[in-house]
Amino acid sequence: MNLRLGFVGLMATAVAALGAGCLGAAFTNGAGGGATGTGGAGTGGGCPVSASTLCEGQCVDTQTSNTDCGTCGTKCTGGSMCSGGKCVCSGGLTHCTGAGCVDLTNDPQHCGDCATACTGSCTNSKCMTGCTGAGAAMCSGVCVNTTSDSSNCGGCGKACTGGTSCKNSACSCAGTDVSCPTGCVNTSTDNANCGACGKVCTGGATCTSGACACPTGTAPCVPGGVCVNTSTDADNCGGCNKPCATGEACVGGQCACNAGLSCPGNGATQPAVCTTTPADNPLACGACGMSCESTEACVNGACACRLNFTMCSGACVDTAHDPENCGGCGKACLPTEHCVNPIGGAHCALATTPCPTGTQDCSGACVNILNDPLHCGACTGACSVNQVCILGVCQDYFTAPCTSCPCPACGTSHTCCTTPTVFCVAGAHCGG
Repeated sequence: MNLRLGFVGLMATAVAALGAGCLGAAFTNGAGGGATGTGGAGTGGGCPVSASTLCEGQCVDTQTSNTDCGTCGTKCTGGSMCSGGKCVCSGGLTHCTGAGCVDLTNDPQHCGDCATACTGSCTNSKCMTGCTGAGAAMCSGVCVNTTSDSSNCGGCGKACTGGTSCKNSACSCAGTDVSCPTGCVNTSTDNANCGACGKVCTGGATCTSGACACPTGTAPCVPGGVCVNTSTDADNCGGCNKPCATGEACVGGQCACNAGLSCPGNGATQPAVCTTTPADNPLACGACGMSCESTEACVNGACACRLNFTMCSGACVDTAHDPENCGGCGKACLPTEHCVNPIGGAHCALATTPCPTGTQDCSGACVNILNDPLHCGACTGACSVNQVCILGVCQDYFTAPCTSCPCPACGTSHTCCTTPTVFCVAGAHCGG
């Protein structure tokens, strides 16, 4: 009996000891898994030191976690970050639960602290019933100075844009800049707003001191005021609309013959002539040194009377206007008469008879100074042998190697004209 009781007591002791050991192990594991709070969260040996808290089955560092800051489930919102187990804000702002980062100095819902809400505005962390001071106004529950606040310039919601800032209740640009639709610009140098908003510099010009100007060595020439180098541009050689003749190039602002195209001159009486073949140039007609008279033109390598001129006694004369050959060779007018050319034909009339409309008396000849090569622009304005009169201005020309216009040989600096011979005239007109 005693032996049996002793054995039973021994077994009970062993079982008690074993039970205590199991319970102890279970308790230790429980502490590691964490039963220190609610929701299945806790700390224990199951998580590393760097993330020592178990939240919703995940090990987290509640000192830095934005979703579990300080305790499981505490989220940092509104721009705040978790630091040291607390939601903190930057820039002097304070984190308020449910609102995020706020400025306690002027937030009417969190004035001075997270719990204080104002019925009016919040200024310097104190609730105010209204705004005070010059230009002060309540905008979105905050007192602002509308004389200098760029978000409420001159009134609530009137924001300054385009680089402007608020000065004296008006949006303005800094310094001497001007407010244009594209923003604040310096109209002294801005190519898109040169001198004024919307004034654009084109054609290679740049804005200098508020004016569009071409770079040094160039000039704004038509069409479009494009900047061209007048030292090398054959259409604007030495200046705008000063074209070089065919066979010439612009060198240093002067027209000069291209290599191999020059007929040498002989001083003052015969200038050098640029021509591919000396057959159509009145200064070298048929051969170098063969120059036509001012009343002649070079046609197929030979000098012949100009259009509307007639050969009389070995000389080309204008029988439509010449008082010595008025209406025909040898039909001379009296000293008291001049040669008129109405619709019925040229004839002598008393000098007191007015010249027809569009003409004027030049030494007894009623002529149109807009197209007469012997009286171009004025009675004394005789054109050179290699020129024709176009709208009262003598223009260089050469006979074109074409039978009709347009003629590629005229290039861009000359205009193709017919009278009926095809010739190329410098400039953009054939006459009027």
